[in-house]
Amino acid sequence: MLTFDSVKSRLDREQPLSFLEFNYMLLQAYDFLHLNKKYNCILQLGGSDQWGNIISGIDLIKKTTNNQAFAITSPLITNTDGSKMGKTVEGAIWLDKQKLEDFDFYQYWRNVNDHDVTKFLKLFTTLPLSEIEKLSKLQNEEINEAKKVLSYEITKLCRGKKSADKAHDISQNVFVKKVIDGRIKSKKIKINDLLNNKFNIIDALESLNLVKSRSDAKRIIKLNGVKINDTPFNNDNFSLASYANKNHGIKISVGKKKIGIIKVK
Repeated sequence: MLTFDSVKSRLDREQPLSFLEFNYMLLQAYDFLHLNKKYNCILQLGGSDQWGNIISGIDLIKKTTNNQAFAITSPLITNTDGSKMGKTVEGAIWLDKQKLEDFDFYQYWRNVNDHDVTKFLKLFTTLPLSEIEKLSKLQNEEINEAKKVLSYEITKLCRGKKSADKAHDISQNVFVKKVIDGRIKSKKIKINDLLNNKFNIIDALESLNLVKSRSDAKRIIKLNGVKINDTPFNNDNFSLASYANKNHGIKISVGKKKIGIIKVK
């Protein structure tokens, strides 16, 4: 294990290497062995950074069962800053609807870095290259039109046309028409709880899963990163009482990507 570049380079640079990171190779190798024994799995696919781990599994299978196994790896898909796309950074991207709703899936692609749009159009859509070439020439504010095409096409491909149409419609309502759309994630709260401050902005951000923790919520509020009905929230006591209006919704947004609705009843 010490001979693998992924380990050796870390040790050479005297960078920290946790016990878990060091032994991940063993875990993945044994996992491949288990899949081979139980399901006759002979091929494992992964990113290029998994090559050493998969090879270790092939070696373990050979020594343990004398079976043949194979590996296929592909280059990692990274963001402009070099980080792994949608995995190790906040806001992981999931194909499974149970893990990520259609609107959130759509919005992920709608908010990718401008420099990634053309690359992602080529990688993740079936649009003709001639059309992608036209979209790639859009600059400044016009690049948003290319992003809309990107997010719609990927959502349609992965979630179906109905889901793509719905996500696009919600996005138009929320971001273009500036109206509250009841189809995005929401929570019902009694008006008296807002008036008596039993449910404040911290509770709202936490219950809508718009922040990692309550301390994270406070930090983002102080940085003016939270908006209520498209206006920055800056109440020191975190109260939502001034927004209490029965049978109306309170739109809460964190940055450009995360949005939820508090439904007042």
